[in-house]
Amino acid sequence: MDDYYVDCRRNGELIATFVFSVPHSIAAPGMAPVTELIDQAKAGLTNFGHAKPPYDGIEFSIRQA
Repeated sequence: MDDYYVDCRRNGELIATFVFSVPHSIAAPGMAPVTELIDQAKAGLTNFGHAKPPYDGIEFSIRQA
């Protein structure tokens, strides 16, 4: 498993960070499934009340743990 952090920023301010574990079979080492991780982060933003669709003005950045 590889862990990835998805940082969510609005107007440059960090509003949330989510950590996702990705099996090696889904992503090559060091290569995150970007679309899937961003979709999961969007769901997290909604579930925790930080934002809701269409997520305008929110930037997503992914980094490996």
